[in-house]
Amino acid sequence: MRTMLVAIFALFAIGCSPCDESQEGYVGCVDGVSVVVDNKTNVEPGDEARFVDSDGLVEEVSARLDEATALWGVDRGFWSGYTVTVRAINGRCVDVWANGCTSRSNQTIWVVPIMHDRTHNLVHELGHAVIGDPDHNDPRFK
Repeated sequence: MRTMLVAIFALFAIGCSPCDESQEGYVGCVDGVSVVVDNKTNVEPGDEARFVDSDGLVEEVSARLDEATALWGVDRGFWSGYTVTVRAINGRCVDVWANGCTSRSNQTIWVVPIMHDRTHNLVHELGHAVIGDPDHNDPRFK
């Protein structure tokens, strides 16, 4: 009986994801990374053309995770528990305007589309999650 309970608990734990489906704009989850779309932050009337479409976004984030594992030398599970938000409009990151931002302490990353590429900055921001380096001294940020 005890063995069966341990097995059931293990299966339950494996099936549980750190993704937060209750987040506004939640699109899906990939390897424990919540994928969210934010079409509200910093959006002014008339900016509706910058609307971020969520179709295929989870697959796109998954592909960027693959790129990031190769560049930053960690496995995809490193980012489990993070939330990646694709925003319609850029915003402030610490004290500068930016097209992306990473908070290691909050496990959040946001990026904005560049040249119709919704996740262009994501590999860069995933790197900040791994090594920090806000001054971009690591040559991989170039």
